[in-house]
Amino acid sequence: MQVLKLKPFDALGCPIEIIKTRFGDKKAYEQAVNELENEIYQLPPRSA
Repeated sequence: MQVLKLKPFDALGCPIEIIKTRFGDKKAYEQAVNELENEIYQLPPRSA
């Protein structure tokens, strides 16, 4: 949740406000972050 205190997210409101208005609840926010991390750090398929 600390990232929500940084620019440009801080312009959207405080972290709790962002989570509630954009994601619905903390569980949904954490799920979205988890999915994003999985996509970012996914390794490309190896060539044979």
